[in-house]
Amino acid sequence: KEYDLADGIVVLSSFARQSFIDRGISAQKLYPLPLGAELKRFVPERQIIEKRCSRILSGKFLRVLMTGTFSYQKGALDLLKIASLCKACCEFRFVGDIDEETKDLLKNYNHSLEFIPRQPEFRLPDFYAWADIFIFTTLEDDYSVVLAQAQASGLPILATESSSAPDLIRNNNVGWVFPIQNPEAFVDQLRW
Repeated sequence: KEYDLADGIVVLSSFARQSFIDRGISAQKLYPLPLGAELKRFVPERQIIEKRCSRILSGKFLRVLMTGTFSYQKGALDLLKIASLCKACCEFRFVGDIDEETKDLLKNYNHSLEFIPRQPEFRLPDFYAWADIFIFTTLEDDYSVVLAQAQASGLPILATESSSAPDLIRNNNVGWVFPIQNPEAFVDQLRW
């Protein structure tokens, strides 16, 4: 009812815009507001990029990072499956909060994914510098600042289409966008 009464609705991604249209909200009421990341905080020094490229070309384990909240909505089940299936070729690290409802998932987990507690934003560039690739398995997220941060950090991104990823990523250029709940697509790309 509130959306019907509103003169305008600000949306943060094409995914969010489409979700309103799918529910009968007029496209004329929707105003996109593209966001980003503070580049000077996240752009890595040249030596970090050179080390990353050297690591990737050497054939060593890929360093895969995800930041944010470990929850069902953010694709926790898919992330665990991807980490398990790629443990022979990738090293996984998650930085952020673990949602209460997903803590039980980790009780019997084989630990192919390292968890680091939430960090202050000024520390995040260090974690992005560690990584070779960024992964984002969310089931839905209207705007994901972590994608902008990862992109500013020079990381290729693997993300779901139910986020701001389609607005930020050109497939096969600076990353790859996949349908939700398709961990096999992520695994295939990581192995590639």
